[in-house]
Amino acid sequence: MTQEVGDLVDFWITINEPLVYATQSYWHKRWPPQQHSAWGTWQVVSHLAAAHRRAYRIIHSQFPAARVGIAKNLIAFAPDQKLSEWWFNRLFYPLTATTHDFLGVNYYFPSRWEKWQGPRSDMNWPIDPAGLTKVLLPLRKYRRPIYITENGVADADDSKRADFIRGHMRAVEKAQAQGADVRGYLYWSLLDNFEWAEGFKPRFGLVRVDYKTMERKVRPSAYAYKAIIEQAETRS
Repeated sequence: MTQEVGDLVDFWITINEPLVYATQSYWHKRWPPQQHSAWGTWQVVSHLAAAHRRAYRIIHSQFPAARVGIAKNLIAFAPDQKLSEWWFNRLFYPLTATTHDFLGVNYYFPSRWEKWQGPRSDMNWPIDPAGLTKVLLPLRKYRRPIYITENGVADADDSKRADFIRGHMRAVEKAQAQGADVRGYLYWSLLDNFEWAEGFKPRFGLVRVDYKTMERKVRPSAYAYKAIIEQAETRS
């Protein structure tokens, strides 16, 4: 990849959501090989960490000015879930400590689904913007620029997406006001996409895709997002 497109790339994400691969495949048994194994989970995590470290060195050997990181899915855990929070949110960073030029954050939901009384997505995920502020603040100690690499909602009728984006952008601003060095925000996703084991049913896109004809149609929430960006540019 560096040989083919390296001169065109500013940011490199070596791995997307490493702990998701490990836990869904070797703990929750939802994805192949559908095993429940603490040792298997740990092996996946350690191998992915080693792969990232190696990729980081290779990319920088060819492009010293490149910015290299991972996209880490973070969950807003409750205060009494400290062990889960350490395992899922924090473990991967010490394993790859000196090989992050930035921290990529994917955020979607808090941990306590059964107690959630607020709005939910089409995938039944709780919509909790405050959780984004919560997961960003502990990252201050790493002293690295932070980018929200994924944040989105499955919302086929586009009734929640605009408010979802507004709420999570306010959550980013609250984290910035408390010292989190957040440099950018990327909504997930531009187009409706293939969503892991759920296939094509969830609709995350700012642009609707008709999978039979492949026609694209911009959803109203995309224009709301555009207005937010333009307002931010005016303010800055």
